[in-house]
Parts: sequence; structure tokens; C-alpha cells
Amino acid sequence: PAVLEWPGRVKANRITDINANTSDIYPTLLELAGVALPNIQPRLDGISLAPLLRGEKQVRKQPMGFWTYHNRGYGRQAR
Repeated sequence: PAVLEWPGRVKANRITDINANTSDIYPTLLELAGVALPNIQPRLDGISLAPLLRGEKQVRKQPMGFWTYHNRGYGRQAR
């Protein structure tokens, strides 16, 4: 989960169901700043969430991996 606030830019009290993670921050900031990704930059795992912030429909073209461990909240450690 995340909370974004940008008065005058991001509509308040809005909920979205798009999956996002921290790898989306860099491409989002680049797009918002109007900076093109350098040609020498390797392909990024994240996507720009700028369209989502503008209120446009956002679709992730490739699935994003998540792991869920059902261990009832107990930590596990390998020795």
C-alpha cells in the first residue's frame, strides 16, 4: 500500500487496484520531470505511474511477481 499526495496534481481520496512497487518510483519521477531515459540505461523493471497520477487508466503490460509466505506471522530462520 502507498499514499501519494501532490496538491493540485493528484486527485484526493482516490483508491486504485493497480499493483505497484518501489521499482516504479524511478520511471515515474523521470516522466514527471520530463527526463528521457538514457540510451545506455538497462531496461527498467518498473513502469511509470504518471498516467495513474493524472487520473488516466493504467495497465501493467507484464505481470509483477509477488511472494506470500503463510507462516502466521512467525519469523523463520535457516541455520
